[in-house]
Amino acid sequence: MKEIQQMKSETNLAVDNINTLKDSVNEIKPDTLVFDKEDLYPSWDVTGPTSDHTVEYEKAELERLIANCLKQKETPIYGGEDSEDIEVYALNMIMWYGAYGLHFGNPQVNVRVGQLVMNHTKGKAKQWILRDDKGPRTWTAMVKGMRSRFVTKAKEEELVASFFYCKQGTKSLDAYIEEFIRLGKTDNVSEHYKMILFKKGLKSTKLRELLQVGEFDSLEDLLDGARGLNPKDNETDTSKKPLKKQPATPTEAKPRGRGAPRCTANRCTPGDGVPGLQTANDHLVSWVFDPGKVSNAKYFSETSCLNADWSKYLGTAFFDEGADFCGVSEDFIARNGLQSYVVDRGKFQVTFGNGKGESIPNRTISLSIFVDEMTAFDYEFNVCSIPNNCDIMMGIEYTAPMNMSV
Repeated sequence: MKEIQQMKSETNLAVDNINTLKDSVNEIKPDTLVFDKEDLYPSWDVTGPTSDHTVEYEKAELERLIANCLKQKETPIYGGEDSEDIEVYALNMIMWYGAYGLHFGNPQVNVRVGQLVMNHTKGKAKQWILRDDKGPRTWTAMVKGMRSRFVTKAKEEELVASFFYCKQGTKSLDAYIEEFIRLGKTDNVSEHYKMILFKKGLKSTKLRELLQVGEFDSLEDLLDGARGLNPKDNETDTSKKPLKKQPATPTEAKPRGRGAPRCTANRCTPGDGVPGLQTANDHLVSWVFDPGKVSNAKYFSETSCLNADWSKYLGTAFFDEGADFCGVSEDFIARNGLQSYVVDRGKFQVTFGNGKGESIPNRTISLSIFVDEMTAFDYEFNVCSIPNNCDIMMGIEYTAPMNMSV
């Protein structure tokens, strides 16, 4: 309990620090801050890999290799626009010349490519080189000069602010990880909070729950774990799946099955052809549903409700692994004044296991379930008769025994 409270306290402190940073970013006006390039980008690698030994080129050989490079298609070009990424530009230049064994770590190559930067720039970047650049005419000095000129500190802070809202959305997991790493290149956010933001931005509830129960020492470990546990991108995420429109005419439902409409009848009454409570759950031990289990994740979607009054809607519940739906009693609804939240979805025809049929009212209510210290989960409950003198029935397979409150 103390560890949980300490974790909550640390998380709240991290959120306060992040909000303070975001407020500071919002107060910065564009183009008002310009920092020295060495202070702003102290560890930016613009040379790429180098050979084990320094190669000294004959002038003719160097010019031949340079000429071959310039014959390649899709020459890397930078124009100094906000939509362009100068880091990508530098990486493309490193790879472009490296294809012919020319590395910017070599002084000869560094100087010669600096003299040819005009072939790799356009627009504002080319104008700046022609009129304003007074530094050394080497590749490393000129590309850092362009970054200092066209990528201001305010823009860097804007990227940090964008990091807080980075979510997977419709992107693949690999694309989300790539964007998260790109936006998260800042020391102003702790690695612990970066891990929280990454899990929060995932679109798959199943993957998020799997990562919640795992132990990861660093952000890199968490990203590797996400890649290893990632369900297929085309799998349906139950937290994003819209409710299907109810048919205008009643349809006959199957006796059991995930695809059938939920039955709101008391399925534990002897003689109805369905396994009763005696065989399904006749013990007095309290069992708890484990939302972290992959096979159970489809029943629930994570909610952001954190400030709940834990004593407001306490009730009794039991778990019946023989049922394929979750129910809540009329008495519980009335006792807590929740009638206005009940949705009347009409009726549907149900055929029981003994072959008998019945027209069943289809009334539902969305409730949040809180079990011990676990995260809250939402589910749409059927309003129906609940046996065993209980308020709520969970038709979901149980796992470990522990004290429960719903």
